[in-house]
Amino acid sequence: MTDMACNMMMPVAAALEKHSDCYMTYDFYPQKASRQNDWSYCCAQEDKDICIIITGLIKRERHFTLETVRFYGKIFPGIHVVVSTWESEDGQELELIRKEANCTVVLSREPEMPGMQNINYQKKSAYMGAKKAAQMGKKYVIRTRSDTRITANGILAMLRELTEWYSNDLSAGQKRRIILFNAYKYYPFMESQMFYFGHVDDMISFWGIVDSAGRKNKETVNWDVARGKTYREAFEETNALNYCMIEYARQVGEVPQCDMDVWWRFLGKRMICLPMGILRPLWLEYDYNHEESDMTWMYRRGLTGAAGRDNTMLDFGAWLAMRNGRYDANTYNELVDLPMT
Repeated sequence: MTDMACNMMMPVAAALEKHSDCYMTYDFYPQKASRQNDWSYCCAQEDKDICIIITGLIKRERHFTLETVRFYGKIFPGIHVVVSTWESEDGQELELIRKEANCTVVLSREPEMPGMQNINYQKKSAYMGAKKAAQMGKKYVIRTRSDTRITANGILAMLRELTEWYSNDLSAGQKRRIILFNAYKYYPFMESQMFYFGHVDDMISFWGIVDSAGRKNKETVNWDVARGKTYREAFEETNALNYCMIEYARQVGEVPQCDMDVWWRFLGKRMICLPMGILRPLWLEYDYNHEESDMTWMYRRGLTGAAGRDNTMLDFGAWLAMRNGRYDANTYNELVDLPMT
């Protein structure tokens, strides 16, 4: 079937390249863990004190979340998975997940107050997952979502090495730096909120912040963008993608402001920034069939109609400049008062 799909895609790609100015690329991800080769992962012996936390509603279509747990068992040998979801979830699917030897299921009551764009759901499921990981004696966790899958083998050991290597100059209030994936370069305290890697104690603190009392939904946020709201206005009102970062900054003694220098100094002191693509992720939302979709460049195509790569997300090189103080944030501060469109 894979060969058939490939043979169908090749002439389509060739035709599109002939009649456009683009190179056409595509990739294949196995739907089932049983279809994943074993031989390429024989050396990926990950640290056993790392835990993967999968949060949110179980994705049942083609048993995506279940197959993700099985997939992690193959490419991350020895790593335990905690699936943190809700008591209202379907029992049959959960029983299948529970039977996996590398997995523990944590069930919680849904929050009484959803918070801005349901952020309290994300917060609680991640917090309960991190607490369970701590009880199991795990030292590091990576938080993911139930509709995503990390496919880069060996990546967790690398993330741990980065965390420990760059935490020798860490500011007070944290055990280790927290790794962010696709943090916004020019939008203070804004990040994608898809994946986080860090010391389990820091992750418990990060997700243990005060609940959000807001009620703004996603459609309202999209309307804010459409009517030209500035980044400063969005920052002052807060939203689901900056709420946790702002509250956590306050918790560790920082003063979050809609200021590029404050944001970049915060990242340089307490975080590590990587592009999301380093995880080789699969996200079954929006235009996931497009290789440079929202998964890698969060919402850019959906909100602006633009395609391709942009430089509004932080990569490792830009973060290093922030860590080492080699930047001039004042050059970019005027951007926060421009319309988000």
